[in-house]
This record gives sequence, C-alpha cells and structure tokens, in this order.
Amino acid sequence: MRVGIDYLPAVTHAPGAGRYARELVRALLRLEDRPEIALYEVGRAERTVEERALGLPADGRGLARLVSTRSRRLSEWIPLSPRASF
Repeated sequence: MRVGIDYLPAVTHAPGAGRYARELVRALLRLEDRPEIALYEVGRAERTVEERALGLPADGRGLARLVSTRSRRLSEWIPLSPRASF
C-alpha cells in the first residue's frame, strides 16, 4: 500500500497543520508493517522548517519525496509521482 501526503505544510508551518503532517509521517514511519510513503512538497511557499526538524529517516527507505517550487495549480494537470519531476 502507498500513502500520499501533501507535505508542504510540514515544511512551511511549524505549528498547526505543519506539526500535524510531521507527526503523522513520524507515526507512519514507526509502524511495524508500514506502507510506502510518498511526500509531496509542491508550491512556492517559503520553507521555514529545518530539514533535521522534519524527523525523516536518513536512509529514506520506504519513503519517496517530490519537492518542487512550481505552482500548486500545476498539480491539477500533472499526475504526481514521487519519481516524477516537473
């Protein structure tokens, strides 16, 4: 199973929705039978949360991350895949 999460709030907002997204991903990563996790950071918002504060594993195993500073409106027209770049 693959779980896709809009991860932009996690890297742009420390409290609120950003913290919720970070904690959700951390909890999924701790599952014994965890799903593949795809994180989508698409948008022009300023990334204010430091990388080390995200709590993502260094090896990135079972985790795919798509990072793009393109407009979020493009995501309506482009099928997002963690392996895709646009």
